[in-house]
Amino acid sequence: MDLRDLKYGIEIETIGRTRQQVAEAIQSVVCGRIQYIGTPEAHDPWHVIDTQGRTWQVVADASLISAVKEHQAEVVSPVLTYADMPILQEVVRAIRLAGARVDQNCGIHCHIDMSQFNAREVANLMRYFYKYEDYLMAALKISPKRAERYAKPIRQEVIQKLERTRPTNMRQLNTIWYGYYNPNPQRYDSSRYCWFNANGIFYRQALEVRAFEATLHAGRIRAYITLCLAMAAKAHDIKAINSQKSPIEQQSSKYSFRVLLISGLKLNGDEFKNVRMRLLENLEGSSAWKYGRQQAA
Repeated sequence: MDLRDLKYGIEIETIGRTRQQVAEAIQSVVCGRIQYIGTPEAHDPWHVIDTQGRTWQVVADASLISAVKEHQAEVVSPVLTYADMPILQEVVRAIRLAGARVDQNCGIHCHIDMSQFNAREVANLMRYFYKYEDYLMAALKISPKRAERYAKPIRQEVIQKLERTRPTNMRQLNTIWYGYYNPNPQRYDSSRYCWFNANGIFYRQALEVRAFEATLHAGRIRAYITLCLAMAAKAHDIKAINSQKSPIEQQSSKYSFRVLLISGLKLNGDEFKNVRMRLLENLEGSSAWKYGRQQAA
C-alpha cells in the first residue's frame, strides 16, 4: 500500500479568534460558502462548504480552558486525500495569519481511514506504535500532561493479549481493546484517551492519533499526518511485527529515528525531506552518524 492512497482527516485546536473569524480564514482558501449552524449549542458550530461540497467545521471545545468560549475554535477537516495536503497547509497558514494561536491546552488529532484494514493489519499497526513508542514520544515532544490525561500510552496488557491470542477478526480485536466485547462503541468511550485511539476504529473505521502538541506550523502538521499515513501503510503490508519495545538511546536518537523513517517507512527522497527534518528536530545527536563523526587519525 502506498501512503498516498490512504484518506485522512485532522482536528486542530486554536484560541484567540472567534469561530466565525477562523471559518472566514478557511473560506479564503477553499472558497465556497460559510454557514452558521449553532447546534448543538455546546459546540456552536460554523461550517465552511468548499467548492467540492466538503464541509470544514469550526466548533467550540470545552477543553480549551484558557480561552472564553467565544475564542475556542477547533477546526475539523473533511475527509482528505494526500493530494489535498497543499490545500490543508494553506488553510493552516490562513488561520495563523488571521490571528489564531495555540497554547499548552491545545492539541492536534489525526484520523486515518482504516476501512481497507483487516484485524491482523490493525494489530500490526498497534504493535508498531507500541514498539517505537519511546522514539515517537521523544520526536513529537509529547508533554507529561498530555501523556497522563489525553494521550496515554498504549496499555501493556493490550499488547500482551495481542501476542497471546493473535486476533484474526475484528470481534477478537474489539474484545482485546475494551476488555470485553463491545458491539456498540460510543464516540466518547473512556478508552479514547490513548494516543493510539483504537476506539475510533470500532466506532467509525478511523484510527485517531492523539499524540500531537498544538501547532499552526503548516510544515509540522504535514509531517505529523505523513508519519501516521506511512506507519499505517507499513502495517498494512507487513506479515507481522515484533512488538518488543525498541529502547531509545538519547544521544543517538536522531540517527536511529532517521533510519526508521527512511528504511522502515520509506520516507526517503526530496519529497519527504522537509517531513524528515520536522520529525527529527526534537531528537539528539547527528542524523548522519550514530555516535558522531569519527575524526581521522
